Order: sequence, then C-alpha cells, then structure tokens
Amino acid sequence: MIDVEQHSNDSNGDDSVEADRHNESILHFCVQFDEVLQCMKRTNEIDADIPKDILKRKEARYKRLIEYRRLKRKDERRRRRQRKANVDVECFRLDFELNVIVDLAFTDAMNGKELGKLVRQMGRVWGIQKRYIGLKTTLLSPCKKFLEESRRVLTGFDSFQWNISFSDVQAGIPNLPALLVIISFVLRIQSRKTSFDIL
Repeated sequence: MIDVEQHSNDSNGDDSVEADRHNESILHFCVQFDEVLQCMKRTNEIDADIPKDILKRKEARYKRLIEYRRLKRKDERRRRRQRKANVDVECFRLDFELNVIVDLAFTDAMNGKELGKLVRQMGRVWGIQKRYIGLKTTLLSPCKKFLEESRRVLTGFDSFQWNISFSDVQAGIPNLPALLVIISFVLRIQSRKTSFDIL
C-alpha cells in the first residue's frame, strides 16, 4: 500500500485543504486497488480448483463467441452499406394531395411502453410518406415526452417533413384542403350539417 503520510508532510499551511483532498483521493485509489487485487487473487484461486480441460473449453467457447460477434458486426456493416446503396426506392406520385392529421393530444396519458410503440408506428408512417409524393402528415399537439422519445428512437426525426402544430383540430379544419384524414384517439368534430366521432 502507498504511504500517504509522506505526502501530507510536504504540504504547508496555505495548501492544507488541497493537500487533504489530494491525500484522500490517493487513499481512496489505494483502497480500490487493494480490492481489485484481492478479487483477482480470489479468481485465480477459484481457477486453480477448476480442471485445465474445463478451463480450455471455457476459453475456446469465449473465443468462438468473440469471433461470432465480430462476424455479426461485419455482416451488419455490409447490410447497412447495401441499405444506403438502395436509398433510391421507387416513389409513387399521387394524383392529389392527401393530408393526414394525427392528433397526439392524448400522449400525455400514455405510459412509456405505449409511447414507445406509438413512436415506432410514426416511424413507419414516415417510411410510407417518403415513398408517396403528395402525402403530407401533420402532428397535432404532441407532448414534450413524445418529441423527446421520437428524437431518441427515430434517427433524423427533426428532418422529417412533418408539420407540427399545437392548435386545436377544429380550429385548423376550415383552412385545410378537402382530401383529409384525421387520426385521433377520441375526437368530436362539429360540422355545419352533422357531428360525428372518429375513433
């Protein structure tokens, strides 16, 4: 163990607080290092009790596992390069502009698991929107939790071509075009002629 006393004798009165901190950190390091050495000694003692053929089998299994992981990473990199090369997916142009409004005002009431599922579904929506020119998506009233989870899970979420609006659905409907799909948890729309629920 390192002798901490000799470090404390070198300090003068002005630097005593800093020297004490330094000595404490050295002492803490020495204690941790001793624990690591004791752990290594115990491990070696345990290994000494295990027959050599079993140790060789364990070592061979460990090496096979490492090699498998290396090959798996290599395959994943190859697949990633292929996906990047196939970025030019076939796009379909719609004859009309279709607006999809997703009401996310209810996301505050969701737990983490439900929110994660919703975020992954929205990722699929973005995948469809990329292939169909003329399809536009508007997210209404997303909560802060939804936006944070989307940024965490969906790569490039901020660059998605989605309109994010914090206004009410009913306030925005008169300004929107005729071809419109509204997806909502429970939404009551009042129109001039009739009222209906969208579930």
